[in-house]
Amino acid sequence: NVRESARSLMRGDFSSPFFVGYRTFVSEAPEEIDWTIEGVVQAEGNGLIVGDSGASKSLMAYDLTLHLVAGAPWFQHVIKRRRKVGLVSREDATGLSQSRMQRLIYGAGEALRMCLDCVDLEDWLYFNTRAQRETWTLQSEPDIQDIISAIQERGIEFIVIDVFREVWEGNENDNQETAKVLAAAKRIGREGKCQVALIHHLSKSDKGTVFDRARGGGINGWKEWGIGVTVDNPDADPKNHIRKLHFHTKADCSAPPVFYRIAGDDSGVHLDYVENYEAPTYTPKEKKKKKG
Repeated sequence: NVRESARSLMRGDFSSPFFVGYRTFVSEAPEEIDWTIEGVVQAEGNGLIVGDSGASKSLMAYDLTLHLVAGAPWFQHVIKRRRKVGLVSREDATGLSQSRMQRLIYGAGEALRMCLDCVDLEDWLYFNTRAQRETWTLQSEPDIQDIISAIQERGIEFIVIDVFREVWEGNENDNQETAKVLAAAKRIGREGKCQVALIHHLSKSDKGTVFDRARGGGINGWKEWGIGVTVDNPDADPKNHIRKLHFHTKADCSAPPVFYRIAGDDSGVHLDYVENYEAPTYTPKEKKKKKG
């Protein structure tokens, strides 16, 4: 039976043959891509969120998680259903993480606010900071078991770890060392039955795509989807910075870039989508001067 053989294959049934034929293999193929965020994040895929220092990648990631919890479109990309989210913030002080999330909720636009009002955030959005665990790493078996148990207990479907470099010690340029830590992150996703997103820094190189610039060895190849954030007009006053979102997914053609500005005040902020944005242009002399 072709379909039963395919189901055994997908269950990891080792009594099934090592190889299966084409018809068996494709008989259970999904008719369409299952998206967590349509066109950006495929379901079950682990991802990488990267950005330059000062690009406010953490704020962007927090905004993304709020939309996941609310089930509200994120920069016009559809989120078909709500997801329970866990944020592991290990770089910033607890107070900064609290303030960042609170300001995003206070500054939420009407559409996001209406969706959030339908959700009990206490049961849908979870946090871990140094206030809960002074130390937590991807190199400690008890720590890994701790987060897997917490994910399973609360039914969390999407985990963000901010930032990758703060949850392990070692040489990030050593591919073998990095591979072991990335395997631990993938294990959390597999055993917790959730998606894992790592926030990570960029190197100073300007070669290749924003994802090619991910610091360290092997991490870019680990991702199944990626979101990069850069400042597109760095010479402007910081209040007028326009940020650019870059997307990559293995599931389909990558979505076109999105531009936004951070708008609001001390009481509340939101990410304001910028339509019809024209990127600044530089002459060869200006480019050379900027690099120098």
